[in-house]
Amino acid sequence: KLLYYGPGEKPLFIGHYWRQGTPRPISHNIACLDYSAVKYGRLVAYRMDGEHSLNNGKFTWVRVDKTEQ
Repeated sequence: KLLYYGPGEKPLFIGHYWRQGTPRPISHNIACLDYSAVKYGRLVAYRMDGEHSLNNGKFTWVRVDKTEQ
């Protein structure tokens, strides 16, 4: 069976998907925080204030740049 996470559920944060681009919600209550930081992507967080619908403007991140060693 496929799992279903309904639109009435609390916000859910997931990882291990190595997304690319600018962090944003996948749906109004699901967001991935894995933006490939170990492959020089973004280390992402979300500023949660108890909202039920996730907001693009509440993602924050730092870019992980490749540095010569």
